[in-house]
Amino acid sequence: LPTSIAEELNAADVPSACTTICKPIVQLTNACDVDPGKVNDDDNDGPESDEAIEAQCICSNKSFNVGSIAALCASCIQQNGNGTAEADMDKIMSACSFSSTSYSQSATALVAQITVSATKPVATGMAAGSSTATAQGQATQTAASTGLGARTDVSGAVGFGMALLGLV
Repeated sequence: LPTSIAEELNAADVPSACTTICKPIVQLTNACDVDPGKVNDDDNDGPESDEAIEAQCICSNKSFNVGSIAALCASCIQQNGNGTAEADMDKIMSACSFSSTSYSQSATALVAQITVSATKPVATGMAAGSSTATAQGQATQTAASTGLGARTDVSGAVGFGMALLGLV
């Protein structure tokens, strides 16, 4: 049996005490999620290839210090208990070879100015789409007909300013 690598941390699974520190990881894993249900079933690679694409999207993201924030999120979840979220974060930490650290509430200041930006991977047989979410979590989606990966920006005021400057 192939090893399953969960690359999506769902906001509903994150303990309320960890919502702030985990928000960038939730946004990034959602931006990098390839829905295997929309992939043609005739490929021999199965969901494993999608998981590898998702892991690459998460692990190589440079829009913020993913390793540090993921470690803080994982530690917070471990301290506040949620088996599903803890298992998901353990798999992400392992897939990306991130080092662990210890969470304290003061660490939430680190995420205040984070803007998550990622290019959504597209598996063969999927239509590309773009989504933009505000810091409040509202999202809009549009289908793209190009068949190429769509850029996903999750940003607040800082991201908007960076976009105006052409930095994102």
